[in-house]
Amino acid sequence: MGWKIEFSRGVTRVRLHTYRLANNDSLYIYINGVQYPVTAANLSAPTSVCSNISPVMATPNGAITSIYSASMCSTALNNNTFNAQTDIATPYLIDSVKILGRAGPCGGDDGSLVFFAIDTLAYIPRPLATTSVCAGDTIRLPYYVSNFFNSGNVFTAQLSNAAGSFSAPVNIGSRADVKDDTIVCVIPRTTAGGTGYRIRIVSSNPSSISFDNGTNIQVKALAANRIISSNSPVCEPDTVRLFSSTSTTGTTFSWAGPLAFTANTANAKTGNSTTAHSGQYIVTMTTTQGCVSKDTTTVLVKPLPQKPVANNDTSLCTGATLNLSAATSTSGVTWAWTGPNSYNSTAQNPSRTGMTTADAGNYIVTATLNGCSRRDTTNATVFGITAIPTAGNSGPYCIRSDIELSATSIPGATYTWSGPNGFTSNTRNPIIPAATLAYAGTYSVYATVNGCNGNPSTTTVSMVTGPTVNIYPSPNDTVCGNVTGSATFNAIPAGAGTGFGYQWYKNGNPIAGPTNSTYAATGILSGDVYNVKLIPGSGAPCNTPVNSNSIAMTVLPFVTPGVTITVNPDSIAWSGLLLTFTATATNAGANPTYQWKRNNQSQTGATSNTWGAPNLTDNDKITCEVTSSYICPQPSKATSNTIRLKISTGIKGTWAGKVPTIYPNPVKDLLMIEGIATGTTIQLTDVAGRTLIRKTAISSNETLNIQNLISGNYILLLDDNKGNNIRVKITKE
Repeated sequence: MGWKIEFSRGVTRVRLHTYRLANNDSLYIYINGVQYPVTAANLSAPTSVCSNISPVMATPNGAITSIYSASMCSTALNNNTFNAQTDIATPYLIDSVKILGRAGPCGGDDGSLVFFAIDTLAYIPRPLATTSVCAGDTIRLPYYVSNFFNSGNVFTAQLSNAAGSFSAPVNIGSRADVKDDTIVCVIPRTTAGGTGYRIRIVSSNPSSISFDNGTNIQVKALAANRIISSNSPVCEPDTVRLFSSTSTTGTTFSWAGPLAFTANTANAKTGNSTTAHSGQYIVTMTTTQGCVSKDTTTVLVKPLPQKPVANNDTSLCTGATLNLSAATSTSGVTWAWTGPNSYNSTAQNPSRTGMTTADAGNYIVTATLNGCSRRDTTNATVFGITAIPTAGNSGPYCIRSDIELSATSIPGATYTWSGPNGFTSNTRNPIIPAATLAYAGTYSVYATVNGCNGNPSTTTVSMVTGPTVNIYPSPNDTVCGNVTGSATFNAIPAGAGTGFGYQWYKNGNPIAGPTNSTYAATGILSGDVYNVKLIPGSGAPCNTPVNSNSIAMTVLPFVTPGVTITVNPDSIAWSGLLLTFTATATNAGANPTYQWKRNNQSQTGATSNTWGAPNLTDNDKITCEVTSSYICPQPSKATSNTIRLKISTGIKGTWAGKVPTIYPNPVKDLLMIEGIATGTTIQLTDVAGRTLIRKTAISSNETLNIQNLISGNYILLLDDNKGNNIRVKITKE
């Protein structure tokens, strides 16, 4: 008799219950077609299974049999039944179990029953696909269960040591579950390298421990004693320096960081860093076995403040105060100044008093923000005390003589003079031309070198009343000429003694030759200035040359005057209408004179630029003659254009078709206007052109009430705004 059970899915444990095993009968168990040797270690008699229990044992050939003796072959004993429990555990998956029975020496017939006892176990499929991992790797560990576990169960995967021992297992992953699934496991990064590692699963409800995976797993160690660091924090634009090391030889390095930074050396660096280089830098260490570890260092690149701008008072004189200043657009900075003679300050805008030449030099300001600094330099120059010049003059001087002041030369110096009558000068040896008594007194001068003023020196000027000389031009100080002019200058001396002389000047320059009291000048240009110096003779109270008055000349070109005239309101008018004539002169000077003429006859009193006449006649010819007030006219008079008048007594203008009827004329009260179009503009003006009545026709016949106007002549204007317009003289009685 026999049984064969095949499993749809391989198992690692099997528990067999056999019942009613007859006297002296045997059972043989085959696992996956191979006899499984039952031993006393996995064979037992179940309790409370059957009331009639007899002992069983494992035979030397690995079978299960009842206890045999000859007496057991009696009928009574032969009817006994025997029960056995066999626990089979294999390091491999069991796909089938085959049971074969054999009758014992009593000649019985094996009629035993075999049952599988269901247990709740977890097991790892063999072989496990993972055979080699690196420390730190993640693996997926599949497992199966023989029966659903209880609610709240947790499966925990454990890693042995390198020798496969679970004496001190390491938990590498867990999963709360009751059925088949997968546990995600992480091999600890600190796991030592070895080839004998195993994995098992421990359950919590019920508590059980699975067989291990059945084959050795190689765990390859990560690079050992890894050290990673940097020179962080740094300031822009310092170089970020990265450092890494390991005691594992043959390890390669790879860096990655912000701004797509990469490097393939143990120690790496960036270029000029910015705040964008801040962040995490990851170094990947790869051992010769291909195991990869990643470590991170965080780098902080702090921003620099905006570069400060340093300034000072630039050039200073000994004893002055140096004022330093600094500015930056970055807020929250601290300041530090250093300079010559151990100078330092933490103020933004410090001052240094009592400067000496030893304090000159570079002053450096440092602006610091969060430990990051930028600086700027400003140079302060301190000059020594300026020397004192010696002041002098060549007096005493005649009144209207040139005072000549002098100061000794100091290299690189400028000079500042001051004296009586508000005198100032920045010339080393100034001259005061044509001085008067008001310029007598004490003059002071000091020298300035590199902006530093020295102490002053003084000299006293004496003035003496002496000769005088004046000049005048003939014919005038304004002369005519298209380019240049000519004039004669005459000198009149007084108190000059005997044997005195003259020196003539043009524009401050002496004129060679003429030494007499008269000088005929030619080639005069506008703006030329002439004067003479009188050189006193014997018996004069002083002997310094005396200046005359100065004559500034003006040369005007010859110009031709012109004049044009106009008339208002028109040269075609009615008898009695006031006509106003206006003359416009050109090149006739500022105040020309006018003479109006009628038919070439001068009109009495008509001498302004405008002239009005009410009683002109037809064909009168009106002109105007202008006399120029300009100094150099050529000629002096000019005659205008001629206006020839047309004096009419009727209607003036154009009107297509029938001319409107206007009556009565003369009129006393009401003026009737008939035959006009609606919208025609009606305007009544006086002879001077002033509007008295204006209206727009609302019918073909209109009336104007002029009873309040004074007697006289008026003008009626009609305009239909379509090209028809006329003027009609109206007489008011």
